[in-house]
Amino acid sequence: YDIVVGRKLVLGVVDTLPCGAWKFLATPPEVTANTSCTNLLGIKIGDLNGPYFAPPPTDRSPLSLVADNRLLQRGQTTVVNLNAAEAITLSGLQLAFQFDPAKLRINRIESAVLPNFGLDCYNLHGAVQGIAPLVWLDGRSWPIPAASPLFTLEITALQDGNLAELLTLAPTHLTPEIYSQEGTARQITIDWNTHASPPDPAIIIAPNPANHAFSVLLERENTASVLLQLIDLQGKIVLSQQFSTVPGLNRLDVRADIQPAGLYFLQLDGTPGGKVLLADRP
Repeated sequence: YDIVVGRKLVLGVVDTLPCGAWKFLATPPEVTANTSCTNLLGIKIGDLNGPYFAPPPTDRSPLSLVADNRLLQRGQTTVVNLNAAEAITLSGLQLAFQFDPAKLRINRIESAVLPNFGLDCYNLHGAVQGIAPLVWLDGRSWPIPAASPLFTLEITALQDGNLAELLTLAPTHLTPEIYSQEGTARQITIDWNTHASPPDPAIIIAPNPANHAFSVLLERENTASVLLQLIDLQGKIVLSQQFSTVPGLNRLDVRADIQPAGLYFLQLDGTPGGKVLLADRP
């Protein structure tokens, strides 16, 4: 209970502790005298000085979350993967994203590798101030493979700009750290990759994001059959459709009645063809 209350306080869901700073328990619970406990055990709750978990720091270098930098156009909605630069094992983390709410909007945050990660792990209600805090905690150690997307953000650009300048961490608001089960802490940084390969111009996915129906435009030199597949973040094939193509420009109309909404990878005959974001139906 104290962890849940503390997390809500860190995320800004609540501003004050609902039950005061102390609670008292009878010790042992069944011992009473004249309707009063003979012995009371006082427990301090919600004492948040410094990091939420407050373990000792480690001398290891910071963990880099690698993301592809790009130029964004006003009104553009896109998906940003923050990939772990190395294999890690963690049992908790905290950080806060910082951005100008007049230039950028964070629509949602997802994680395919952190168990039980959901809406209660981050708070976008305070995003009007340009801060989106995030806290995740699990009592077990979870191995995260290298290059795995620790977080996937869906964002919308409200003005033209460079992504690396529009989205940063806010260490003064919440120290960005990961925590091990042994109780050590390691800082987190974002490493923007400015040499990302551009998408294949011969393949266009539109609309993207899509409400479970989209089209793939591609050029082919010969008449052939092509296998289109959608793969989720766990690597599972969730959709397979066969199409016939002709020389020249082809349009493949895809109906993806799959759940949940989120990011999926598109493959054509086993070759990566891009990413598509399936949004919830209106």
